Amino acid sequence: MSDPYTFPKALAESPSSSRRKRRPQRAAGSQLRGYYVAAGAAVEVSSNSPLVIQAASQVLGRLEQVPSRPDGHLQFNVDERDASQPPWPKPYFAGLDHLVFAGLSPSCALLLDVRRCRGIARLCPGMARDTAYWSSLIFPVVLGILGPSMGIVPLHCACVVRPSDQAGLLLAGGSGVGKSTLAVALAKLGFALLSDDWTYFTLRDGCTSAWGLPTPVKLLPDAGAHFGELARHRPTRTLNGEPGFEVDPVSTFSVSRSLRCEPRWVLFLEREPRARCRARPVAAQQAVTLLDGDTPQWWPELEGRRRAVIATLSQCRCLALRHGASPHEAAQFIAGLVDALHGGQNSS
Repeated sequence: MSDPYTFPKALAESPSSSRRKRRPQRAAGSQLRGYYVAAGAAVEVSSNSPLVIQAASQVLGRLEQVPSRPDGHLQFNVDERDASQPPWPKPYFAGLDHLVFAGLSPSCALLLDVRRCRGIARLCPGMARDTAYWSSLIFPVVLGILGPSMGIVPLHCACVVRPSDQAGLLLAGGSGVGKSTLAVALAKLGFALLSDDWTYFTLRDGCTSAWGLPTPVKLLPDAGAHFGELARHRPTRTLNGEPGFEVDPVSTFSVSRSLRCEPRWVLFLEREPRARCRARPVAAQQAVTLLDGDTPQWWPELEGRRRAVIATLSQCRCLALRHGASPHEAAQFIAGLVDALHGGQNSS
């Protein structure tokens, strides 16, 4: 039996290829266009539907000036004949050399060309107007796959920002160590939430910046025992198939968000049952090994950029935190630690 998300079914009947069958909603030559900043990259988004431009404007930052040479190009064709509605199934991914295919539903799909930094998609109107799906899946998938070719380095870590000076604290560690939960707990203490799982980095003119997207936070089911705000929510199946909460952090926890910062500290999380919070310094070379080991490998021609970003992050103040405390207790400890580190830097 063939997979329902095959390339011909998903993309062959885009509006541009079915012009002989019916009059399209908008002629190909009069497509709508918008220019946006996505994790530091200038991206051109074009579509035959205003629903796509509206979604991009809500999720990404709109550029005031048209860039002379965008870093990436994305074209989303919306077929008005498709009446599909959410909930959307788990996406299906396949790759061949520099091409990556993502089946979003039996009739919706995305094809990304890593070498040319281009993407083309066929969507139904229901998916095009689903802003939550754009922020939680479509744009994160695009940045995760095309980002390296556009100068963006995604790393598996959370990030919170101290509002007083826009200094970033990275929370690193393997899956299940509590990055998302701690990021939310720190945000409730006054830090701005930049990301809870994947953070995007750019290295330009010797300066490293961390970027986020306004995506929902994903929390394991046991987070309900620590955050009373989750009482009105129920765990659902997340993208990786595991149960968890997927909520908007601003409306759920009344926290602030940030989309860009300068990383200053890196905290490697280690869980140990019933252990008190203890922090110890991490040498630069060990930090490189830890960050490198938790990041997927890239195409050989792009590996240098990833390693350069990791090398610059290893020059931040790096520490390991071993603890078995609750998220709120650990967040209080981390907040005090950051204040102490900041005070030490100012006095030195």
